[in-house]
Amino acid sequence: MTDTIIPPLRYDINTVETIIDDEKYIILQDPYGIANQNLMLTKDFYILLRSLNGAFTYQQLKIELNDEEIYKLLVDSLSFLDENGYLISPNYFQKLNDVQEKYAKEPFRPMLTANSSYPESPEEFISFATKFFNKFNDIKFDTEPAALILPHIDFSLGHLSTDVYAKGYSSISENEYDLFVILGTSHRFSSDYFMFSQKHYQTPLGIVECDLEILNSLQEQCSQKLTIDDFSNKFEHSVEYQVVLLKHYFKNNFKILPILVGSPYEFILDGKLPENDKINNILRSLNGVIQQSNKKVMFIASVDFAHIGRKFGDDFDAEPLLGQLEIEDRKLIRSIEEGNRVAFFEKIIADHDKWKICGVSSIYALMQLINSTKGKLIDYAIWNEEPTKSAVSFASIALFK
Repeated sequence: MTDTIIPPLRYDINTVETIIDDEKYIILQDPYGIANQNLMLTKDFYILLRSLNGAFTYQQLKIELNDEEIYKLLVDSLSFLDENGYLISPNYFQKLNDVQEKYAKEPFRPMLTANSSYPESPEEFISFATKFFNKFNDIKFDTEPAALILPHIDFSLGHLSTDVYAKGYSSISENEYDLFVILGTSHRFSSDYFMFSQKHYQTPLGIVECDLEILNSLQEQCSQKLTIDDFSNKFEHSVEYQVVLLKHYFKNNFKILPILVGSPYEFILDGKLPENDKINNILRSLNGVIQQSNKKVMFIASVDFAHIGRKFGDDFDAEPLLGQLEIEDRKLIRSIEEGNRVAFFEKIIADHDKWKICGVSSIYALMQLINSTKGKLIDYAIWNEEPTKSAVSFASIALFK
């Protein structure tokens, strides 16, 4: 064991800092349900654990500590973390495999945020949706939108968030569609740039089916191998929120094609547009398959805009910068309205994504997918979360070909 590398703490673990009797602790939470339980560590131990980072052996740690008793306590603590699935080790991969195999056998993608973001029971949901997602009858355009950019911020903020959703949906709610292609934002580790799901979605108002016919045709016609990642989609609320609202607004038997879009970080770092042979081929093939199907389709990008403040890792309070945040957001929105996806992404590159736009990849892919020529801002809002000294902005935008 002495020559064995100490397995690092998983990078996909959520952490919450708390103070008990003037001492700081870190609570570990596993959003994927692989770990056996939540665990609380002293902040000092958490910092030590992060610093090990899979780069030290037990022998090196023993020499560095030069204290047999402390070394034994640390090894016991590491063993406990490993047993509970918090370290990247063979035990973790076995647990992960077991959880994935179990989910693969389930017929539906469950309602992840039910009873926290929206009610689960049909009766309560209808009352909730009627109160917060009424139609705004004046949101209409001369030309029907080809796509919508919509928020994925929590419904629980009340009308601050739900009005932005509702105004976006009201612009298309008098139409009927056979298929909604939803480009969700991946908030966690990505197995690929595009992650498709073939699971049907549960909602309070019943099941919404994934269009397996479209997905199978895409796999057959695309020269690139598609990544089917149901497991990542299970834990992502950005698609879920849209599906729940679609079931509220549209009563016909429509289907969905859920696609999570990964991080643009690599492209931002390289100073390049998020386009390559694989991305372009998948989007081109998807367009071709949809046109061949003759289905009435609406494309949706489920995104938020800026994320600033203490909650998001910044060393400053958000509130003094809210005016500047809106100015920068509206520059991005203007490029979307002008149908200029290159200008949109070049601003992200120039800013080094310092405003942490949550949905860059989905917005760019949507504009590329439909080849948008113009857009129209429908609504925009900023949530200033004073207790955490943080803020999030979001918008609904119609796109046209």
